[in-house]
Amino acid sequence: MGIQRIALWLVCMTFFAVACKLFAQSPIIETLPSPTSPPVTTESDNAQLTEQARSTAESLSATQTDAASQALQETEAAQNRQATATQRAGEIQTATASVIAQTTQQAQSMADKIQKLLNEGVVASTSGEYYRLADFDESWAQIGWYQWWPTGYAAENFVLSADTAWQSASDRANWQNSGCGIVFNLKDKDNHHLAYLGLDGFVRLAQRSRGNPKGLAMQKYGKVSIPEGEAQIMLVVYDKKITFYVNNQRVANAYSGSLSVGEIALTLLSGTNKDYGTRCQMSNIDLWIFK
Repeated sequence: MGIQRIALWLVCMTFFAVACKLFAQSPIIETLPSPTSPPVTTESDNAQLTEQARSTAESLSATQTDAASQALQETEAAQNRQATATQRAGEIQTATASVIAQTTQQAQSMADKIQKLLNEGVVASTSGEYYRLADFDESWAQIGWYQWWPTGYAAENFVLSADTAWQSASDRANWQNSGCGIVFNLKDKDNHHLAYLGLDGFVRLAQRSRGNPKGLAMQKYGKVSIPEGEAQIMLVVYDKKITFYVNNQRVANAYSGSLSVGEIALTLLSGTNKDYGTRCQMSNIDLWIFK
């Protein structure tokens, strides 16, 4: 009986050992989601995702709306700037065209005068350049003296014409030494030529050389208005010859062999010390310089 119990116990122990060995060798299988399967979500998760999507969409929509509005504003601003620039360019072009047309008309009027001088034999050429000078308005109060203001141009052969008006502060001025005119061949105060219409009605052409005055011509135009009046004057200097016109009438002429290139200036002569003395105003001042 003792041997049988021991054998039975050995059999049981052997069975138990085999079972434990088999159990220890069994693999542990983990359940993992399939790579192609979507994650499983609950209704609560779905609602949260829907709200997030709606919020994101609204945010994107607002951002896109702001961007579109800003782009529209920038486009409108660019269009407005372009329209303003175009309008300004049109205004400038119109103004420029008007100035060119006016200058062309003035130049043509002067060219017609030069052609007339050619026809009359006063000049031998019409080749030259035209300049419109700024208006002149000056006064001088020193009896027996004259003053001049340079035009910024110099030449030997030229034509200068101007609409001229004068005023005298005295109705008893020294009229022969009162007037408006032109200084030319100007080197300095002691070396230059002078041409002017005196308020005594005479045109005088003169020269100052090394400080010494010399009369070249004096011719009567006729009576002029005093103490104030106006006239159109024109000086032609060509090939050493000087010719002076008043209201398109040739009044005085002279020859001066010492003429050369010099400054051109506008001048006035004062016949009184009273108040402002003599005032000269010149407008429509046209200058033609021969080539």
